[in-house]
Amino acid sequence: MPYCKVCQQEVAKLVRCHIYPHSMARELAAEDGGHLLSMSDRFGPRMSVAHAGIFDDDIACEECERRFGPADDYAVYFRRAVLNLSLPFSVERLHPTQDFPTFRLPTFRADPTRLHSFAMNTLFRSLLSDRWEHDQITEAFIEQEVRMSLGSGDPTISSGREVCIIFTMSDVGAYLGTPHLLPHPDHPKYVLQMPKMTIFVDAGTNGLGPGFSVLALRPGAHVAVWRRREPVLEELKWPSEIMAALGDRIDNFDNVRRKRRGK
Repeated sequence: MPYCKVCQQEVAKLVRCHIYPHSMARELAAEDGGHLLSMSDRFGPRMSVAHAGIFDDDIACEECERRFGPADDYAVYFRRAVLNLSLPFSVERLHPTQDFPTFRLPTFRADPTRLHSFAMNTLFRSLLSDRWEHDQITEAFIEQEVRMSLGSGDPTISSGREVCIIFTMSDVGAYLGTPHLLPHPDHPKYVLQMPKMTIFVDAGTNGLGPGFSVLALRPGAHVAVWRRREPVLEELKWPSEIMAALGDRIDNFDNVRRKRRGK
């Protein structure tokens, strides 16, 4: 019988588990200039075009997939609301640090708990996937913290792990990329790249670092968002290097998937 990696039980069947909510992929595919890309460089550069989104058929049973639904649905709602400025917000002054001057950013009346759970659940799904696109997601804390939350009912935000959200409004940010690691000697981060919404998750023990920690989701607080026009160049270094190394050698996600399953 099939084995569900979430509940760790044999089940009647497994269902398609989207790493990111499928509706985000559909919306991006319908936009001009949108791109759905799966990529990795852990064992050499690889990239595919993911027309049907980024998913895995061998992760979860239907009941476990439904457990992810509330946080996924809220993240979809939050993304649309921030892009359209349809969620109540105020422009607030964030506390400065030694390295960064005082600055003001929109702070939305949103639920940081569900957004944090979405970020950790997404990393968890990516960790459980055996597909090559997710081979950078390896840290044991992901499984430990999400399983603890699923078992106890306590939200993942209770762990204290820092998560922040940034929106990029130009077409440069309009792509869906596989979860990956942004290396840093002191503050490594996992990057969840969704169309025009990027989530950073602390991949170490020192927090997100200067300029990011001030945006971190906090229990009971409103959600501060950096809503910018263009990304920081450092964020584009990893995907641009993979694209440059591959040139025209890009796989078609759907065709590769059908061949693997004999369809």
